Amino acid sequence: MEQVIFNKVTEVKNLLSRFTLKDNYLLMLTDLLYIAEARDDKIIFIALVDDATIVSAGLFSINNRQVLGVKYSALYLYGYSFFDYNQIYTLPLFAKGFINLVKEYSKSNAIDLVLLENIKDSFSVSNCIAQKESIQCFDVSNSEKGYNYIFEKKSLVRHRKTVINFFNYEVKHLKGDAITNTHFQHLKNFHIERWGFDGVKSAFLDNKRLEFYKGVKERSLLTIITVNEEILGLHFGMINRNRLIWHTPVINVKYLDFSPIEVLLYETSDFCKNNKLRCLDFGLGNEKYKYRFSNTKDNVYSYIIPINLVSRIKVIFAKVIKIIFEYINLVQRLKKAYNYFRKISRSNNKINLYKIEGVKKIQKQNAKNIKFKKITNYLDFVDFARAYNINIKRFQFLRFKERDDYFCVYNEEEVLCDGWARSKSIFISEINQDLIIDKGCILYDFNTNIKHRRKGYYTLLLSDIVSSIDSVLYIYSLKENIGSNKAIQRVGFNSVKQDF
Repeated sequence: MEQVIFNKVTEVKNLLSRFTLKDNYLLMLTDLLYIAEARDDKIIFIALVDDATIVSAGLFSINNRQVLGVKYSALYLYGYSFFDYNQIYTLPLFAKGFINLVKEYSKSNAIDLVLLENIKDSFSVSNCIAQKESIQCFDVSNSEKGYNYIFEKKSLVRHRKTVINFFNYEVKHLKGDAITNTHFQHLKNFHIERWGFDGVKSAFLDNKRLEFYKGVKERSLLTIITVNEEILGLHFGMINRNRLIWHTPVINVKYLDFSPIEVLLYETSDFCKNNKLRCLDFGLGNEKYKYRFSNTKDNVYSYIIPINLVSRIKVIFAKVIKIIFEYINLVQRLKKAYNYFRKISRSNNKINLYKIEGVKKIQKQNAKNIKFKKITNYLDFVDFARAYNINIKRFQFLRFKERDDYFCVYNEEEVLCDGWARSKSIFISEINQDLIIDKGCILYDFNTNIKHRRKGYYTLLLSDIVSSIDSVLYIYSLKENIGSNKAIQRVGFNSVKQDF
């Protein structure tokens, strides 16, 4: 029995050229080596070789990792943050010996923990914390209707039909070299924008992230849906034998109202049906739609293996503390929320309410190269936001759903000041009360670019709005905001008696 430990990609490749290895793991290992080389990542390959055959193997990396709220020096499977599932290859007879080899290596290199995360096959590991997670799948062999189980979902049919009726609709399924750098760049850009939409950091902000996708493209599928030659959504999945893993679905937030994720699901399922794939595997994550479109589930396993007594005590202690703190944090969050609403209800904040009647021709300041814009629908807003580097957020989408309008003044380079208007009552969080109107519009949530404050752009924007809307207009400001109150009065708004 030969023990093998390499830390260079070339050494591992040379070993693979001389010894046999199970095909399925060999494919993943080949992908991982390509990715590590392209990203210039440090790796450790640990294996057992018996009679010219690799009987156990794992590709690892070493770094500080936070586990249960505590940082440790950890040996972990390389690729854990790329793939939904990771692999250790070991024949059953050699599993115990391989784990012992991994532990010995870790101990000799002053490593605290070994982390084996998201492994499809369970195996026995002593003195560890084992965790199990369920993943949702659609398995055609468990469905009398086959993939019609998915196609016949009314919402999928409706949303796809709507998109086809509204736009010139096209679907492409690309594999291998047909997936170009341009496609990868689209995937990256839309992923960053989509997750920023909900205030979440995209994994693609790591410049090395794309190397993973390029490294596995030979065994992957990129589905691209376009409407009027503009991307509606993309899905990058990996094909493993007769299974397609739903890995990276990305939508164009511009078309959020058209449910692009369900349209992607329809077309991906259609590909699986036409190519006789048995399973659409929804991978890690607990998004609600995965439960709706699945008909079975699999399990993945993770193992936290302390290497020494100190790390074992720390892990057990941290796990107990985490449970306690989860309870304490829940109580504290509830208490904090209670105190927040109590504070608001007793708030000393006071607002001034103003009103102006109809269209007013207002003498405006000289504003060379400054333009005024009103946007009344979300699709136009997204185009404008992208052109002027405005971060697109969910609250904007929801405001347009409520039929609110967006206003701004801008130059050739950037938006200088913007705000919103709505033709219905509004909740004013500063005083924890509703402002109720019978007719007209309420102007709210104005913001001036921090680089251009105290230059009169707020006054200019209000003047443009008043000059363009033939309606009763209301606006409010905190009494303590002297600058805002002066700007509002300068435009011609009159104070209104209020019962706040």
